[in-house]
Amino acid sequence: MKNRSWRTAYAHALPAEEFDRIDAGLADQVESWKRIVADPEVNLVLGEQGPHATSAPESGAVVGMACAGPRRPFGDAAMVLAGTGLSEGDLPERELFAVYLDERVYGTGLADRLLREVLGDAPAVLWVLDGNARAEAFYRRHGFEALGAPAPLGGSWGEHSERLYVRR
Repeated sequence: MKNRSWRTAYAHALPAEEFDRIDAGLADQVESWKRIVADPEVNLVLGEQGPHATSAPESGAVVGMACAGPRRPFGDAAMVLAGTGLSEGDLPERELFAVYLDERVYGTGLADRLLREVLGDAPAVLWVLDGNARAEAFYRRHGFEALGAPAPLGGSWGEHSERLYVRR
């Protein structure tokens, strides 16, 4: 489900071959997610297709997920937070790691519900691909604000960057 979500959300940012490479590493991703959710401070919520939905996924299929946990340290905090007057220690202790949806359930309110279930109204940080207008609007609607300078991603992401968002 996560990889399908990425193909939709990041089609403008990554070449098809990169998604194929990501798909080929699915077993490693599963192991990584198992380690993440084994942490008792991590919350993971899955969203299933309802029995009366009219879109293509079958009833009971996982069509969304959200995950939050303790904030991870990030690369060049000084560069990202330059000019804000803040340090990494001033940021909320929770991080929203992911909200992923099957595009067939966009606009159903599932993302709102998953975010509320995994994080409530708690202060948190998250990273959003700079220029991902749909995600940026969603998170702003939920009280998150962009903070600091974009952080270059490099590697297969090329010239793309991500931006830190904060909800206090």
